[in-house]
Amino acid sequence: FPRLEKVQVPPLILRNQLYSLLIDRTQADRDLDLLRRKNVVRMFKLPTGADDYAIVFTQDYVAKVDLASQIAARKSGAEAHEDAFNWFKEVLLPRCTELSIAQVELQQIFSSSMDPKQLPLQAGPGVLDSWVTVLVQAGFLTRKASSGAFAAGECHWFSIPSIGLLSKSLIEGKAEIARLLSQRKFNQILESLLEKHKMRSSLLGIKFHLRDMVGCQLIKSTPTTCGSLLTLL
Repeated sequence: FPRLEKVQVPPLILRNQLYSLLIDRTQADRDLDLLRRKNVVRMFKLPTGADDYAIVFTQDYVAKVDLASQIAARKSGAEAHEDAFNWFKEVLLPRCTELSIAQVELQQIFSSSMDPKQLPLQAGPGVLDSWVTVLVQAGFLTRKASSGAFAAGECHWFSIPSIGLLSKSLIEGKAEIARLLSQRKFNQILESLLEKHKMRSSLLGIKFHLRDMVGCQLIKSTPTTCGSLLTLL
């Protein structure tokens, strides 16, 4: 994952990038799901496309939570913020490895975590709501209106802080590469030549985008004696 100066996000890989490296997508999904359920990695739905997901090692995500907690600790009267981040890290993340969580389940986990050994805090009415607000404002949760399976209550999606700027780069980077290929004869170019192009509309490197586009089958990569030949599909 490229180092970004303008966007502080944990190292991540896109699921489509994994697909570009592995032959058996079904087995890849099974292995990825197992790692997710074991809380080794976290998966996040991206707003860039119906099948776009980011994958982050849980330890890297927790480090981001710790950083947010440290920043909150420097502010006066931010004890509630620290409690919210600690509960998110120590209770919610280990208990829920899904991509989202219904409000009902969130309340159940909160209530059961009032064991003094697990969360030595006397939580009163409204504490959960205030903690969720802190986490939403920090970018670790996003709210979604109830629908479908969550019709009985609100739903919250786990998120990555500052992911909005990264998502913008993903969308505009794909479009830039697609334009470049569409201007070539037969919509084709050698990968070695394309890699010399400096991205103008994305913070991410061109290799990052190429892996994504091959994985989501926007581009086909064909081995040749001169190197990989990329074709816009």
